[in-house]
Amino acid sequence: MNHHPSATLGLLRQIHRAWHLRNITWGKLLARCRIPVTDVYLEDHGKRLRLTPLNTSLTLSEAEYLLPAYPLLRDLATKVAATFSRGSRGDLIIQVGGVHAYLRGTEEVLILHEIYVLGIYHFELPGSVVVWDVGMNVGLSALYFASMNSVIVEGFEPVPELYQQALQNIALNPELAPRITPHATGIGDKTESVVGRVYLNRHGSSGCFASTQHRVTGETSRPVSLPLESAVSVFDQLCARHPDRSILVKLDCEGPEYVILPALKQQERLRQVTGILMEWHRLTNAQDPSQLIHLLTQDGYIVFRHGAPTDSAGMMYAVRHENRQICRPDHAAA
Repeated sequence: MNHHPSATLGLLRQIHRAWHLRNITWGKLLARCRIPVTDVYLEDHGKRLRLTPLNTSLTLSEAEYLLPAYPLLRDLATKVAATFSRGSRGDLIIQVGGVHAYLRGTEEVLILHEIYVLGIYHFELPGSVVVWDVGMNVGLSALYFASMNSVIVEGFEPVPELYQQALQNIALNPELAPRITPHATGIGDKTESVVGRVYLNRHGSSGCFASTQHRVTGETSRPVSLPLESAVSVFDQLCARHPDRSILVKLDCEGPEYVILPALKQQERLRQVTGILMEWHRLTNAQDPSQLIHLLTQDGYIVFRHGAPTDSAGMMYAVRHENRQICRPDHAAA
């Protein structure tokens, strides 16, 4: 029988790591995740794996969901000085950029890496700002924004499990908690209740579009009722509560950006937004990021898109340019 070279190589990795650790279970897991044996050793009679670059140890159940993201964890530790500790109940906690958060899944690692290593939400604006966080998820972006000077956050998350995790993460940060107002609702073009889906292992894909128009194949999910509030109504409430602050919108809501932004534009609210940080999605054939770019440029924004328009998702940044200065030829030679 002929064996495929990659299968043989995978078996050799398992044997090497199992021999190094004297433990077949850990050896298989390390081989599958391609963890260098020089980075690890076993503790507590083989019950925990010590990761020396992270200066922390994992149980087998933790390692199952965290080791696939090990390169990102190592980036967080080496590039932005992230550290790890245990909560009062033994939960694994990450500390990065002055923020504490529970590490309960691979998704949290991906989000933290995007925020702190890639810097996808970093901005600097003069004066005080309120960030309208649409798609707060487990609160990591809200905490990041709240750690900035002169920034407060109004966070909206309709998925009950994610909202509860966000409250727990916010509670870990008592100095930042007063700067975050969480809301257990989503944002749409109108106030209503819709049926969405919660993905148990990829909660970043949960939402209302996940039910009717888009499913993540191969992932376990269940239906959930999601409350939505009118974008225009919520915007007016934010303006009333924060009349002296610039409004910056962070959008990561898995598809509803295609109804939220048109609703704000139609009612002439969009022009009151200073800037937009958005993860755009292409979950159906009818969704195209060029639609969002056209809408925003027509309303007076300069737009920067990251990612090919045919990708399933990417980043988009928009800033207003109504007060831009134009260099006239007679001034250029002055």
